[in-house]
Amino acid sequence: MRNKDYPIKSGYNFNPGGIYSFHVETTTYKTTKASTEDHQKLVEQLIDSFRYETNLVYITSGKSAVDLSGQRVNGAGHSYGGQVATLSADNPYGFDGTKIITIDTDKGYSKKVEEIKYSPMVNGTTDSLFKEILEGYTESGTQDSFSDYKYREYIEGGQHLYKITETSTVTIRINKNNQDFYTHANMEDGEYYVKVYFEDINLSALPSAYNVLDVLSGVETLDLINIQVEGSMYDDVNGN
Repeated sequence: MRNKDYPIKSGYNFNPGGIYSFHVETTTYKTTKASTEDHQKLVEQLIDSFRYETNLVYITSGKSAVDLSGQRVNGAGHSYGGQVATLSADNPYGFDGTKIITIDTDKGYSKKVEEIKYSPMVNGTTDSLFKEILEGYTESGTQDSFSDYKYREYIEGGQHLYKITETSTVTIRINKNNQDFYTHANMEDGEYYVKVYFEDINLSALPSAYNVLDVLSGVETLDLINIQVEGSMYDDVNGN
């Protein structure tokens, strides 16, 4: 078995585990300094798209053969082949009611607010972001309006526009308390796996500015462990 990365015998504990973090940064322009719903919804969608998946066969406290989510595994006689189970933030519990996925967003949010400056005066300073949409500026491609006709647009005083940069850090913990999960002693020998990934996100379904966009592609394989099951705890009990 020395050529296998993760060789195990069935019947022993093989705990789910892992810590995954991601950062989300968005920039929005608003007339208020308030946090944006757009940022919050995007973070929520990313959390909802996280998946933890395995086809290992486990044993419950009642001695039943189940997949990670607690669904019974049908076997031939007393032999149980792999059965895929996928958990998510919306469905974080495994067999025996154990919470496997924990989302940590505490202290993970920050916001930076910058006011976009402008002047209603001819000799004042106006940010290029405004000049791109006003008449009479090179930034908007309408310099001729000013050079030929002395016509130039300005923004009336007393209005405000803010650049809001929001950052969220999300940490997803698998089996946070490292609780023991015992594989079933009659799990068949063979190849198994543990996989972590992000599903695609349909941005057009969001009630925000993102709904003009298409699908945000997920991460097909964020983490993958291939496991070789060879033998069982009965081998050790019987001295094999």
